[in-house]
Amino acid sequence: MIGTITNRNVAVEVGQAFGEASGAVRERLHRAAAREAEGQAATREDTFTDDLADALDRVIADRLEQLSETLSTSGSNVRIEFESTKAPQGEEADFGLDLGVRVIIETPGYAAQKAILVQCKRMYGVGNAGTFPKLRGDGEDQAKKMLEVTPASFFFLFNGGDEHDLLEMMASATLLPWDEPFRWFHLPRVHPDYFDPGVAVLPAARVLAMSEASLASKTSLPIGARDVLAGSVPLGHFIAGLFAPCFVGDVRTPILQLATPPKDRQEIRGLDAQVPELGQLKARRFHKLKVVKQVAP
Repeated sequence: MIGTITNRNVAVEVGQAFGEASGAVRERLHRAAAREAEGQAATREDTFTDDLADALDRVIADRLEQLSETLSTSGSNVRIEFESTKAPQGEEADFGLDLGVRVIIETPGYAAQKAILVQCKRMYGVGNAGTFPKLRGDGEDQAKKMLEVTPASFFFLFNGGDEHDLLEMMASATLLPWDEPFRWFHLPRVHPDYFDPGVAVLPAARVLAMSEASLASKTSLPIGARDVLAGSVPLGHFIAGLFAPCFVGDVRTPILQLATPPKDRQEIRGLDAQVPELGQLKARRFHKLKVVKQVAP
């Protein structure tokens, strides 16, 4: 449920929009992995991740614009906005953060604004054979830095491969009925795109826990897809089932401002509460998802 919107289909359709974008990322990464397997040089990690993020933004914006138009003509009085903004030219090259994501909910009797911090990592290879080498070392340090600021810190994992294989590795976290293979395809009013695993969301707290355990056992952080994806959920479900309904997110003003483009920060106000020193954390890009329901005239 998003705010006080009683129509559950609104949340499902928002999740489907993000899921469709995840599917586009998965297919693109699958094609890239195939080229790399044939001997072509892999694109630099940060460049390729930026390209995937661009693709994700375009599809999300397109799908949510279509959804908002549909809702505006259905008599539901619901409006959905999505904005993606890159950091201005001239910002430091070492941003320390890939994404700041805000969600704003304005419905009758309910007003919320909160944010999460995000690092993005791509899978090398596909499916069961995939790995996340940049999660080791870089990712461990990034998890600590984000968590020093807020527990609302996550990794977006860009995955390639068969969606069934990827979802099977994520089964322990999705809490869906796995007693029959992919029975969730038949859940009423839920399209498979809602659960597309092309982008999975992994809590930074889980990366920290794995890192601490590896340190204690004098081993390296596991980077295999089965180890990493076991603690993640599909992006569509995360947005519509956890983030927008307020299960996760930080409402403090400094975190909201960190997840907001610099030109708009002075207007952002949240809970007046202190946060630890932000240090040099800056985001490369910013997402804003706004859901508004007006009172019927």
